[in-house]
Amino acid sequence: EGHSQSKIAITLERSRKCIQTYLNDRSSKKLNNKIERSKTLSPSDRRLLLREASNSRLSAIALEINFKGISERDNIIKRLTTTTSLPYIYIKPYKSFRPY
Repeated sequence: EGHSQSKIAITLERSRKCIQTYLNDRSSKKLNNKIERSKTLSPSDRRLLLREASNSRLSAIALEINFKGISERDNIIKRLTTTTSLPYIYIKPYKSFRPY
């Protein structure tokens, strides 16, 4: 990084075009599958979100309320409900939090 293609070509004793092709080739950087935005959820959080979303009784607003701030791990407590075996997320209310 920070070096020109010409300088790299002289150092490696290769043509500038060869260096340019290597730098522009996505497979050489292992970026073939990275065409999407990077994931911010852990795999367990993603599975939990999919399980909750599969519950047809929950609305989109209810899902948003349940999963708001999912990246802030200190505000989230995971526990099992007593009626079903599916876990849900409880968010500690903030001082300005008003339930609907």
